[in-house]
Amino acid sequence: MNKEQARYYLTMGLGRFTGATTTGAIFAMRNGTTKTLKIHRMELQVGFSGAASAATTQIIQLKRFSGATHSGGSSLLTSVVNNSTLLPASSLLDARQATISGTSPLADTSVVYEASCRNTILPRTLSGLSSMVWLSDIHDELSLQPSEGLAVFITETAVAGDSIVGLVGWSEDISPSH
Repeated sequence: MNKEQARYYLTMGLGRFTGATTTGAIFAMRNGTTKTLKIHRMELQVGFSGAASAATTQIIQLKRFSGATHSGGSSLLTSVVNNSTLLPASSLLDARQATISGTSPLADTSVVYEASCRNTILPRTLSGLSSMVWLSDIHDELSLQPSEGLAVFITETAVAGDSIVGLVGWSEDISPSH
């Protein structure tokens, strides 16, 4: 039986880092307890406007997780955009991003990570942008089962002048069709 689906989007607006931020999760979204989320779009842009580390790279990883919910940073839950006001709100339980003026990633006590499911190396290019765009088709969707989540990790310390912005899009089944 086919189901009607609603699509949702969430913007990650970390912006320009003002100091060194240690490695870890800089964005996390956690599914609720009743539906499966099917992520169909992920876009990240990494910019660099500093000088000292212009010849280095930033490695970005996407990791599915379970267990606890991340804490710290800024909540993004009220920023979820539904593609139609006639459809229900998302079942997303939590979404947050690290504070770029701080030095720590999101706290992940009792969070259990799976191996990285997507990786990209984005070179720090002086006054330039590097992009990661992942669009899925029906055979390549990344599903988040109830209570699972997805985190964006940096594996190299962010430095002053790094900037990261992004977008994640997903769908949820909302009702059976007749």
